[in-house]
Amino acid sequence: MKRKLIIAFSTLILLLCGFILFQYLFLPDGNSIQSREKLLEDKSDGTIWNIEIEQEFQKYILCGIYDNKARPGIAIFEPTLRGYKLNSKCWGSSSDEIIITQFIIDSQLYDIVWFNEPNAEYIELNYSYGNGEQMTRQFQIVDREIICNLAPSNEYNLEVVYYDDNGKSYTNATPN
Repeated sequence: MKRKLIIAFSTLILLLCGFILFQYLFLPDGNSIQSREKLLEDKSDGTIWNIEIEQEFQKYILCGIYDNKARPGIAIFEPTLRGYKLNSKCWGSSSDEIIITQFIIDSQLYDIVWFNEPNAEYIELNYSYGNGEQMTRQFQIVDREIICNLAPSNEYNLEVVYYDDNGKSYTNATPN
């Protein structure tokens, strides 16, 4: 009886080790662009996602993404013990859409904005509040970077305006 228990326990330990080894060797760890694209595909309905741009923000990786229908989006990967995992992803419905999302890091709310326009020169984040007060933040754009801005409060409206190198503006307003 004791021998059967030892064999059963040993078998269980071997199966557990095999499962962990499989996870470690064959599942994407998020440490490379290809691995993060695989994580994006694993969490979608068969849509193929490509990463256009990446940048690090407080240990997270923010990715400007687009799918096989040219819809842009933002994916956020958070650090894990062995790499990165997909935390969230949002996307638009057309190729010329400005993507706006929010993300909480260390109890701080951030507005995250991306526009997949190669000629974008600068962006304005126009905040308005219920009391009529307004605030504008302006950012220079380099290589279609993703903009991360600490949200000024919990209740506001945000209008995002991108300007290209010819002065043309692209607008997207979202209530928060």
